[in-house]
Amino acid sequence: MPARGTVGKNWLGKSDAMRIEVVQVGGFAGMRTKFTMNAEPNGSGDDAVGDGAKLAQLVADAEFWALPSHCPDSGQAGVRDCFSYRVQVEEGERTHAVHTTEGAAPASLRALIDWVCRHGKRGQ
Repeated sequence: MPARGTVGKNWLGKSDAMRIEVVQVGGFAGMRTKFTMNAEPNGSGDDAVGDGAKLAQLVADAEFWALPSHCPDSGQAGVRDCFSYRVQVEEGERTHAVHTTEGAAPASLRALIDWVCRHGKRGQ
């Protein structure tokens, strides 16, 4: 298992790049926006701030791989203009996706979502 906050190596000893995608849906206009970041094990990648280590740390802090695929809703599902999120992380051979809303996301997952939405590549 890789050290906390680092992008690890797969069973062949090759470094695993990390790709994170956040899809944000909702808000005033009900828009769908996708944000992506790629981080390389050496801290490089196509993220705007060049900080792959920071991204890996946020994933580790959120204990992302242990999160359920759907975070329990805190009663905001019917709230107007509330954002919902699909967060998907790919690292080597493993992929995990979590669906959540603004109010249901744990603070550590919210920090990851905020980071990717601020620094990631914005797309449709």
